[in-house]
Amino acid sequence: MLATTGAFGNQFLVPFSALTTLLALIGTGLWSSQLSGHNQWRVPAAALVGSIVGTALPQLDIVLPFGAWVLPGSVAALGFLIALDAVINGWIAMVLICVAFGYHGQDIGPSGGAALGWAGFGAGTITAIAAGIGFDTIIVQATSGRIVRLAGGAIAVVGGWLFYRAFV
Repeated sequence: MLATTGAFGNQFLVPFSALTTLLALIGTGLWSSQLSGHNQWRVPAAALVGSIVGTALPQLDIVLPFGAWVLPGSVAALGFLIALDAVINGWIAMVLICVAFGYHGQDIGPSGGAALGWAGFGAGTITAIAAGIGFDTIIVQATSGRIVRLAGGAIAVVGGWLFYRAFV
């Protein structure tokens, strides 16, 4: 077990503490690697912005509805996008990811106003997305894009299971 102290260290590990958010972050990295051009960095940036905005909403007494459905549903949807090697218009992809991560940020984001806590949360989010991008690069270089699509299918299955568990 990794021991951390302080606002930065504690909040850095938050994105890794919730399975739905971790799979969504890694899935975002995998999917953004499949996209071309500027979308390879715009989609992860939208995830970071969505997470931070979602984290700020409860502090403004705004609660996004249907979180129990959106969180696992976003994991399943990302898994399907990866498995199908789907290419979506860049702006539409950014909006979808930003909205999905607004829910994830609301669910797990840091509370309070410590700047180091927010920085740690942002750094942890970026690290998890980078892990997905790294997985894609390693898998594609070692084998083929088919394995990445299979990984997306596995993420979709786990997302479906999490969706099922949310209602049982």
